[in-house]
Amino acid sequence: MFKKYKVLVSLIMLLAVFKPVAAQYRFGLSGGVIASNHVGDDFVTTDFPKIGMALGFFYEAEINQTMSLLVEPSFEQKGAVYSFEPRFDTKVNVDSDLDYFTLPLMIKANFSSKPGLGAKSNFGKKNRSRKNPRYRSRVNYYLTGGISLSYLVSSKNEVHTFQNGVEIDSSPFFPYSFSKIDASVSIGGGVMWKEIFIDLRYARGLRSVFEGQNVPEVRNHVVSVKLAYSLYRQKSYYSR
Repeated sequence: MFKKYKVLVSLIMLLAVFKPVAAQYRFGLSGGVIASNHVGDDFVTTDFPKIGMALGFFYEAEINQTMSLLVEPSFEQKGAVYSFEPRFDTKVNVDSDLDYFTLPLMIKANFSSKPGLGAKSNFGKKNRSRKNPRYRSRVNYYLTGGISLSYLVSSKNEVHTFQNGVEIDSSPFFPYSFSKIDASVSIGGGVMWKEIFIDLRYARGLRSVFEGQNVPEVRNHVVSVKLAYSLYRQKSYYSR
């Protein structure tokens, strides 16, 4: 399965490499909050989302007047808190902290009155009426979609098993180890004002977080809210 992801990543990267040198690009920093849990047909519902942080940077390259390629390497804290009862007299409590290095590869569709990443802001103009199209063009909207590949940097898993109120050995009830590689599909959107972005994204895992044979099909389930700031922008022929 992972070979398919490598092929998709290669195609997207080739698309970025063979763009004209005049195309616009920008890069900057991003950070935000993540709410994650584990879902799957062979898995109980988690008690509540695990809250973590995401820190990284982004690179965005223009494909045409409305589309661009977005690459966003980042460090993300995911996990889950849940409990299940394998027997009527036994309860297992699990608290998982999973830290990933994640590489989202996204296609971004920009919606603004002036297409292109270099759409100029009209901040500072005398006519600032909201009915003025120039005022409205200060805020641009966009949608994103793509795939994310992740590598598990570190993990911490606390498992406590109780039988009739007395803690016992957990290994017979939770013999699983975490997979180093994860992949997910992502969709989202956001708003941009000048060089500041506010981004909302949903990601659903494509493979189990556990490795080995006969393991439960349990996948990461992530909602993130991020704030990003563009540090540098190369103008394009579309926006000159």
